[in-house]
Amino acid sequence: MKQTLKELAEEIEGMSLRYKVQTVLRPKTWSRIHKFRRQRIARGYSDKDMWSSGDYLMTLISESLKWHETQGVSDFQEMFKMWVEDGTNFGYKNLKQVYTDIDNYLAFDRGDWSTGLAGQIVNLEDAYIADGESDTSHITVEWHDEKTGKKLTEARVKKLMDEHHEKVEKLHDKSVNALTFWAHHARQFWD
Repeated sequence: MKQTLKELAEEIEGMSLRYKVQTVLRPKTWSRIHKFRRQRIARGYSDKDMWSSGDYLMTLISESLKWHETQGVSDFQEMFKMWVEDGTNFGYKNLKQVYTDIDNYLAFDRGDWSTGLAGQIVNLEDAYIADGESDTSHITVEWHDEKTGKKLTEARVKKLMDEHHEKVEKLHDKSVNALTFWAHHARQFWD
């Protein structure tokens, strides 16, 4: 039931109240969620999981690290001391740092991509790609500050895009480091 409600919350995230209510009341929503649950029981994953298998695996790894930290029988404090000595700790001092890097990337990635400036950036970049040119002078997009509503200058938009890309790159690099750590030590997460 908890998983069902979590999936429903993901499905309606970012929708207006009207669409949230319509989605929750629609039988197709519930049959799809039930179908995905049956698939997970039968084969361990669902079609929905495969649509974003990277996120699915990152979530699974993060949750497993949390489980090992709280319920596992291995003494990871001692293991980290050993990994620091042999240089295989990848800069981490404990499991919380590892899964936090994964969770931060996932939270950002799932965040405001459909709304706000991030969504506008994606739409504008899609327009660049579809146009096949780097000259964007003919693309008319009005950008507005999300807080003040004021129109943004082209220089401000470029700065915001650069800051956004820089944040994406940092979070991505940290999550890759965390996943590399996990892959290097995966055989030791067995309890």
